[in-house]
Parts: sequence; C-alpha cells; structure tokens
Amino acid sequence: MTLYQYEMLILLKLKSIIEFHGDVRQTKTQSQDKLDSFPKDMQIFKDPLQQLFSSLDALMPYQQN
Repeated sequence: MTLYQYEMLILLKLKSIIEFHGDVRQTKTQSQDKLDSFPKDMQIFKDPLQQLFSSLDALMPYQQN
C-alpha cells in the first residue's frame, strides 16, 4: 500500500463513514460487495479500499469476514 493510498483512506474516514454504513457494522465481505455500487464522487477511494482488502486477506488468510 502506498502512502497516497493510505492518505486516501484517511480522507475517506473524514468524509464520514456514516454516509456509507450508517450505524450498522458490516463484514469485510459485505463491504467489498458495496464497492461495486460506489458513488461516482467517491470513486477515488475505490482503489485504496480494494488494496486494503487485499492486504487484509494476505495478513489474515483464514478469517472469513
């Protein structure tokens, strides 16, 4: 993961996670599925999030969600 991708994730958090998830917690799989319908104004965050999911899969290969 690059520094730019990390910074984009921080910016995403500042833009308000509640906008995407409300008060409901999601599994990793549910979050990945939502990337397919990401709003156009948030597309800049899609690649860093996909990289994050790939990194999580590499670090925790046996965890399902």
